[in-house]
Amino acid sequence: MDLEVRALPPEARQKLQEKIKGFKASVSERRKQKEARNREVLLGDASASVLGKSADEHGRAEDMNQSMMDASRKLQEAKRTVLDSEQIGLDVMGDLRLQRETIERSRDNMGKVGQNYSMAGKTLEGMLARADQNRRMAPCHQSHMLLSTTGVIKLMFFSSRSIWNP
Repeated sequence: MDLEVRALPPEARQKLQEKIKGFKASVSERRKQKEARNREVLLGDASASVLGKSADEHGRAEDMNQSMMDASRKLQEAKRTVLDSEQIGLDVMGDLRLQRETIERSRDNMGKVGQNYSMAGKTLEGMLARADQNRRMAPCHQSHMLLSTTGVIKLMFFSSRSIWNP
């Protein structure tokens, strides 16, 4: 449980670490009391333990039993808290995974957009080059047409054989 708490965010970790320290101290204290009782039984008056406990010992046993029950309840509560925190962590990890996938898809789509943009740019550059070439060639075509038309007219009107007079 201590390892699970270390993996939590600092805000949640501090509270749970304090609870765990308290639980460890409580368990340690109960162990010491149990060892002391065992020593008493082993080293103390054997007939008293066989015949029964005194009222004082019975009261201490009841107190210890109650404190053990309280500690057990606190441990169960801490365990529930840790399990809830673990579930929240798993949910967050799932959300982060989905976000990562969305970012990766967006990155792939942006790569495709970049490729399309590059291809469109090359197509536009080709179209501009052809338009520029056509613009430069237009006067040549016009002068060629003018000269051809002039030649045809000259042939028609100034030739010895006119197409009008056969």
